[in-house]
Amino acid sequence: MTIPHPRRAVADNRRVVATGLGTLNPLGNDPTTTWAAIRAGRSGIGPITLFDAADYETRIAGAVSYTHLRAHETVLDLVCRLLLEKKQEHKP
Repeated sequence: MTIPHPRRAVADNRRVVATGLGTLNPLGNDPTTTWAAIRAGRSGIGPITLFDAADYETRIAGAVSYTHLRAHETVLDLVCRLLLEKKQEHKP
């Protein structure tokens, strides 16, 4: 007789529905831009430029571009705004 793992039994009753696709990463702030960069073989990794990294062992990183970020917005505000804009684009 097999006894199910307690966590597995709970997880089997949960449902997840993917209603869209989004991304915020060093290659782009939307799936289209990100996929194009991946297909072109571009890397999101490069020298750290946001601060002086001379005192750190690692001087490279994958930094997210905040070019869409308005002066008063936080990163969470940016993500919410971009999601809302995408939702508006797909309204019938």
